[in-house]
Amino acid sequence: MKREALCCFCGRTVPAEAEGLTVLEHKICSFCERQLVKTSVEEDLYLVFKEKVKKIWFR
Repeated sequence: MKREALCCFCGRTVPAEAEGLTVLEHKICSFCERQLVKTSVEEDLYLVFKEKVKKIWFR
């Protein structure tokens, strides 16, 4: 049976072994990882990602 995980950024269901990041046991799918890496600190999306990472870190 395949294990699945939810991306903590977008909420998509992805295989637990799929590419992407795992931070403190929270999965970030490969799509969100690419978005995170290419987002400049001047973009509004950066603030959204920053808040999502904070939620992971301070749980």
